[in-house]
Amino acid sequence: MGDKIMELSSLELSSIVDKLNRELLPAEGPYYLSNMYSVFDEAFLFRFHHASLPKKQLIISPGKGLWITRYSIEETGSIGYVTSLRRQLERGRVTAVEQPHGERICLISFDTKSGERKLVCEFFREGNLAVVDQDFKILSCLRKLKVRHREISPGNTYSFPPTRGKSLLDLDRLSLDRLLESDLQASKWIGRTFSTSRKYTEEILAQAAVPPDAVGSSMNQEDLDRIFSAAEGLRRSILAHDSPVWILSDGSPRDVIPTRFRTLESWTLVQSPSLMTAIDEVFTHELKHGTENREDDPLRQKIKVLEKSIERQHQSREDAIQIAATLRDLAQLIQRRSGSIEDILKDSKTKYSISKAGEITIAVRESEFETEEGISPMKLASSLFNRAKENELKGKAILDARLRLQADLEKMRTDVSLSTQKRKTLVNRATPLWFERYRWFKTTDGLLSIGGRDAHSNSAIIRKHTKPGDVVFHAEIVGSPFFVLKGIGEVEQGNSFGEVAQAVFSFSRAWREGLAGDAYWVRPEQVKTQAPSGMYLSRGSFLIEGKKNFVKGLVPEIAIGTCRLDNNRLGLMGGPKEAVRKNSVVYLVLRSERSKSSDTAKKVKREILGLLDWNQELMDVYKSMSLDEYVRVLPAGGGRIVMKGAGEKREEKLS
Repeated sequence: MGDKIMELSSLELSSIVDKLNRELLPAEGPYYLSNMYSVFDEAFLFRFHHASLPKKQLIISPGKGLWITRYSIEETGSIGYVTSLRRQLERGRVTAVEQPHGERICLISFDTKSGERKLVCEFFREGNLAVVDQDFKILSCLRKLKVRHREISPGNTYSFPPTRGKSLLDLDRLSLDRLLESDLQASKWIGRTFSTSRKYTEEILAQAAVPPDAVGSSMNQEDLDRIFSAAEGLRRSILAHDSPVWILSDGSPRDVIPTRFRTLESWTLVQSPSLMTAIDEVFTHELKHGTENREDDPLRQKIKVLEKSIERQHQSREDAIQIAATLRDLAQLIQRRSGSIEDILKDSKTKYSISKAGEITIAVRESEFETEEGISPMKLASSLFNRAKENELKGKAILDARLRLQADLEKMRTDVSLSTQKRKTLVNRATPLWFERYRWFKTTDGLLSIGGRDAHSNSAIIRKHTKPGDVVFHAEIVGSPFFVLKGIGEVEQGNSFGEVAQAVFSFSRAWREGLAGDAYWVRPEQVKTQAPSGMYLSRGSFLIEGKKNFVKGLVPEIAIGTCRLDNNRLGLMGGPKEAVRKNSVVYLVLRSERSKSSDTAKKVKREILGLLDWNQELMDVYKSMSLDEYVRVLPAGGGRIVMKGAGEKREEKLS
């Protein structure tokens, strides 16, 4: 198997499109696109949110594929085409995910404030992305393209590429009869006729017991029956999501097959719960490692240049030493012998030539030494000794330079090694717990409290998640969320009531206005979801009957802490200071300030990473979390950090 990352076939893409329709368009209502980022090398991360369901992360890599990822991905930037995508698609509700029949193209439709928009994702050749309107007019594109059949550029009408061949989805028994008329090998004919990748044609022929190099005209109807049966069975397995696996090569995920292939049984195969999970495992890791390797490429190139320089210097030094030794030996011979220089040179078997003027040229290895006309033997010996010394000094200078280059080379090799060691492993996000879609925290008494973010989640909390024995909290201010303290029973316990009152007040409009005020709590039976006759309740609003139990004199203040959740996943918690301190590894305390939430989130993230500098693994987890995740635990509006420190979970082994 090659090093090239796998690409989705049209069959695999059809399975992914079916899955995305179920994931992004559930019975509870569609997801909306909250943000987009650049990740890895020319891949894009799309974050989807839902009022009552866990958020989704979709990676789209043009030319390769798209898949929902369970990993925390650190964004590499928000420039370039991302800016255009945000302008045209942000906050759009998903209305459809489609695949043109048999094509390696996916269309994701959105209902945006500007009308219907479609994100066209092309996964063939180098790939492309384009945003079009309801009339398929191109509003923007990742790459401009002008070929004979179509032109992709803003202002033009988007058109699909010419069909290259049928899909395996279109395979019928009669269409195989033409194979008997072909002089092509069966594997080539099937691949070209049905635009099928090599791994599929090889598997079909293996199951049909037909050699891949069998020529079509040499086959018979029984061969075609077996080929059709094998192709039909493979097609059903793929569409039924039957036993997808990923393939390991040298211990790393290398390829995905949607069902077990007979032709790949010699490879290490790892069973996957779904095709989407398998694709996430292979594609996400491949994109990450490919990006890291390319980041190290300039340094690796420098290492190669240095290695060649050192090798050349080694050879140059060896040459200089050999020349010096040869010249010294010749000089000593001339001193010992009597007779003419020519006779001595001839006896020494040294290469030489004598000009008509009597100048002697002596050749030693690749070097030549010329004497003056009529030079005496003793003067020639002295000149040869001097030339030998020059080559010995040259050899020493080359050695010194080589040692310096060798030191530089070792430093570069160490830098590459450290870079490899510092590479972060992808952090598995795990499945979010049900309460993470809301505001939440654990009280110092160990009780769970959940709060609404908007009218939708306020309604969901009261209607779906409030049970007898819970307590409902609200601030005495317009624009307050509802908070519910779970499982308190009939008796007030510990500090929980005051802590939830502090939270509901701090997450209300009081934070943005910087106001002091009160909150109150009631029992679930006092909260009426329907208005009396003649009255109207807006979405997220409820009618409170009976006595309200007030907690007075509250000031907006909130803490943000790092904690381990019940599913053993690290996360962020926002709530009252003492509750967060007790349940966190490190924490910050904030008070309201007029600034942007995103600016506050950046400060919070930076400070948390600083507090976690004693544990690289924890730092990697919280660094990989997007800024959105920090924003989600903050009140609406900016804040200033007034305190930071270690929480009571600091000494627990969290990683």
